Amino acid sequence: MRCGQCGTEFIPRGRHQKWCTPQCREANRRDRKAGKKVEPVPLRPVDGEAISAPRVIDAVRAELEAGGRQDTPAGRAALALAAAIDLGGQSGSSLAAMVRELRTTMAEAMLGAEIAGDPIDELKARREARLRGA
Repeated sequence: MRCGQCGTEFIPRGRHQKWCTPQCREANRRDRKAGKKVEPVPLRPVDGEAISAPRVIDAVRAELEAGGRQDTPAGRAALALAAAIDLGGQSGSSLAAMVRELRTTMAEAMLGAEIAGDPIDELKARREARLRGA
């Protein structure tokens, strides 16, 4: 993330942190108090291209829909966790905990789901069954 005052890249320690240091936060407060128009620093990488990362919620939704599990309680919990992960602003340890919980919730949500198999695996299974029966 980039600091809202100086534009320096930093890793926020909380969901709502906008400034890299207390000094930048105070400078921003003084500027606003003095009536200066404070322009937010755009969230862009150094080379000027827009940030576009794949979202976790899109991948989770696709997997749940493929298994027909998006409307189960565990499926909805997985979607809520994915949305929280995509929101960002968590500390490293809280993000790791959320990812572990998402993995567990997805495993629970996908229990009993019929997932389309690989055609090669299906052919191998048929061949093995035919060889056993012959």
